[in-house]
Amino acid sequence: MRRFVDRLSPAAWMTLTALLVLAVVTAKWLLPWLTRDESVRVATPVPPALVQVAEVRVPPGQELCVNNVVFPKEAAAISMAGRTLDGKPGPALTVTADGEDWRARSVIEPGWQTVLATQLGRPPKDVLAAICLTNTGRQTVIVNGNPDPAKLNGVQATLDGKPITGAPELELREAELRSRLARAGFMIGRAAELTWRPLAGWSVTVIALLALALTLVVGVGATAWSMARDDDAAPEPGDGENPA
Repeated sequence: MRRFVDRLSPAAWMTLTALLVLAVVTAKWLLPWLTRDESVRVATPVPPALVQVAEVRVPPGQELCVNNVVFPKEAAAISMAGRTLDGKPGPALTVTADGEDWRARSVIEPGWQTVLATQLGRPPKDVLAAICLTNTGRQTVIVNGNPDPAKLNGVQATLDGKPITGAPELELREAELRSRLARAGFMIGRAAELTWRPLAGWSVTVIALLALALTLVVGVGATAWSMARDDDAAPEPGDGENPA
């Protein structure tokens, strides 16, 4: 084996070094990303703005509502992005959902920073609902919004009952926390359903990269082992009986 290591070419050393770097990167960044528990996004009734964010101000005592939201039965939590006007930790907020044969209420405790998230529970079926956020604190809250009507998917927003331009960004998520690795089967199936859509197969890309890395590691390792075995089996120069 020592002779094999000593006889490795510069190209072979570069290959082994690249594989070592790949293994370190995989262990430090990719594995934690795959195994980190988080809530699964089920739907995005109002996606984030691509260019200009519309800031929706919600003064103390006022209510911001997002109407005509399709709330899937798989979802149980809502998430928005925002901040306070003075940059301090956010005040207490009340969140309600009002749909056909389904109502829910929850409270976002004071102290939040940039994410407004809470559990509402799952509806018995997909429902068309109004999601309302009431500022029960003493600070003005600013919620990130999307001003593009083409991205609102029929959603309409009001502030204290008065229509406003655009709508606050809104995500609907599952209640359970699961890792990407745990829901790999679901992601592969979803990617298959969305074939040819831009970025829809990101999970397939990740799996393909992992498979490629594994193939490289196994292939180079098998080749190195085979070369080392053949090298160890070969006789040293001068071995054997001298001719008479």
